[in-house]
Amino acid sequence: PAQAERMDDWEGGYRFTRADLSFLGPNTAARVEANGFYMSYRNQLVNTGQLNDVGTALRTNVARSYRRGVELTGFVSANDKISLSSTLTLSQNRIQGYRDITYDADFNPVVSAEARTTTISYSPSAVSAHTLEGQPLHGLRLALLYKTVSRQYLDNSASDNRSIAAYQVLDLRLRYALHPKFMKEIELALLVSNLLNREYVANGYTYGYVGASGRQETFNWYFPQATRNFLASVNLRF
Repeated sequence: PAQAERMDDWEGGYRFTRADLSFLGPNTAARVEANGFYMSYRNQLVNTGQLNDVGTALRTNVARSYRRGVELTGFVSANDKISLSSTLTLSQNRIQGYRDITYDADFNPVVSAEARTTTISYSPSAVSAHTLEGQPLHGLRLALLYKTVSRQYLDNSASDNRSIAAYQVLDLRLRYALHPKFMKEIELALLVSNLLNREYVANGYTYGYVGASGRQETFNWYFPQATRNFLASVNLRF
């Protein structure tokens, strides 16, 4: 049975806000935030990278692990016409003294002889999101949304052949607001996801075993994400 996990969390941060940055132009505001964190775990429940017979992710306890890093956030706007916001998280997510367990053709456990420090599954070391939004015409707002995610490992072995490659996605969002006399607002919106039509995966699972020849066999399954797609909506405010 799984054991209860324990976490000790230390965090500290700093926030800087300026409502008027005249050297960047009139009515310019900015905000910057930085937060550091260190989370120490005992018996953390982590994903093994495998699924059970009904598709639920399997988890297991690891004796000692930690997550540490920094979160950075920035925002700047000018004249309510254009704004840029960014977030960046850099982290180390580690299991200490990890031993990889696989099974042979007869379902006997095979435990790696060397205990080592590895990366926790599904824990990218760098994640960022950026939004550039502007109002070129009265009532019309355009935004570019850019997201990046670094390599993730499907299990806790930190093996590149059991991982999800880093990916970047760019979206485009358009909003146009009308203000007729009979209601407060009609907003027409269009979201173009994956504007550059990239092929990428954002999740998956893995299974491996030691064959009769003693060779490690690995099988990965991935969930491909949609290529370029569109979502249109109409929002009414009375």
